[in-house]
Amino acid sequence: MTQAVLEAQFLAQEIFPSYEIDSDIDQDFGTLYRVWNSYHLCGTFYQDADGYWIPQPVKSDFRPRVRTEMQAQLIIITVYENPCLQTE
Repeated sequence: MTQAVLEAQFLAQEIFPSYEIDSDIDQDFGTLYRVWNSYHLCGTFYQDADGYWIPQPVKSDFRPRVRTEMQAQLIIITVYENPCLQTE
């Protein structure tokens, strides 16, 4: 993981200690980061070719383009924590 992602992961864990982030290599997206709450997948995010971060919360089709990985994480956690924001 890059230093920026490690720093964002540390910050996210300070704000939301019950969440964890790991990553995997995906053929389509490159490095795909996953946000977990215990064993529940909350969503994934990746960086596109233009440098934007794309959060993909579970149970939602909301896919904004944001400027930082922290914004992507916060969107995923917000959707996960608020069932009224979930669309599926």
